[in-house]
Amino acid sequence: MKLKTLNGYVAREIASPFFVSLFVLTFFLLLGRIMRYADLVLSRGVSFLETMWLFSHLIPFILALTIPIALLMGVLLAFGRLSSESELTAMRAAGVSLYQLLRAPLWFGVFSYIFCAGITLFLIPSANTAFKGTLNRLLHTKAISAIQEGAFDDEIQGVALFVEKVFKEQGTMEGILIFDTKTSPGPMTITAKEGSIPAAQKGAGLTLILKNGSIHFLEGSVYRRIDFNSYTLSLPAITGDDKQRNLSDMTLTELKEEAEKLRALGKAPWAPLVELHERIAVPLACFILALLGVPLGIRNPRSGKVANVSLGIAIVLIYYICLVAGEALGKNGLLPPSLAIWSWNVLLTGVGIFFLYRANVGKSLIPWGQ
Repeated sequence: MKLKTLNGYVAREIASPFFVSLFVLTFFLLLGRIMRYADLVLSRGVSFLETMWLFSHLIPFILALTIPIALLMGVLLAFGRLSSESELTAMRAAGVSLYQLLRAPLWFGVFSYIFCAGITLFLIPSANTAFKGTLNRLLHTKAISAIQEGAFDDEIQGVALFVEKVFKEQGTMEGILIFDTKTSPGPMTITAKEGSIPAAQKGAGLTLILKNGSIHFLEGSVYRRIDFNSYTLSLPAITGDDKQRNLSDMTLTELKEEAEKLRALGKAPWAPLVELHERIAVPLACFILALLGVPLGIRNPRSGKVANVSLGIAIVLIYYICLVAGEALGKNGLLPPSLAIWSWNVLLTGVGIFFLYRANVGKSLIPWGQ
């Protein structure tokens, strides 16, 4: 009963900094992503509710990053406080080893791992796809509202649009000039007396219906001109997201199929395989960082919260730098995808167990420190 009470006490100590860190980190990371798209969205008159629904699709990706970091901060700060106020010393004097106090941080690690695994395996692919689709739909629906009379609009990469007059209520335009290097093999200039943007857009691209105009282009060294009464021009997505899906948008099954497709074409399948292993391995950071946080939190009772927070940031940076390095090595075929991704988890788990052993017997965490 005494041990159960102690573990409950440790769990409450972890919970408070964990949830505070989770809220703060998620808020600032989400704010950064919002600022990236805010001007693009708000300039088109998208409503507040539509904007909030759009940015809600970013939350799964951000939570997958912030949950492991928040858990590390929670464990570091909890055990740092227990150590600095001699509560940990009193527990150990009563015969409670550091191993017996692992139950609370490890349970936090297990639950966080399950939650993060659910996010990376299932939510992130669908949320990424939904975000891109919703963003392009909103931008295209409101595209006519953002067009400025007498000014070039170059938000679509490779396409410059100039309009003399815009009738936003009718959704029509007059005096249109388009310079296009994106959708044709060579530069193409299109002029039209009038045009419109249909409210119902299909796919990710932007559709323009042009009337009474001409297309000017070079065919080799010969100048060509084609006149038209009506012409439908399909432009790429405003956000730059083409029809081809990124690896981050694919499910595990789709990643396996993509790897098999590349093999069948005689190409290296490393990129989808690295992404697949990363989806499974990264959530384990919750468990590993919780294990590391215990000995590192008590390494110096007088270090204080600032030092522990700085240490937590350093550990997270090291882990993600190693992960990015492994990802690059795996995608370039220099290491097998499984080794490139999982080696860092195995290494950090070994370091965590080693540190925990030395902290439990009262030694410095590094052999040459004592």
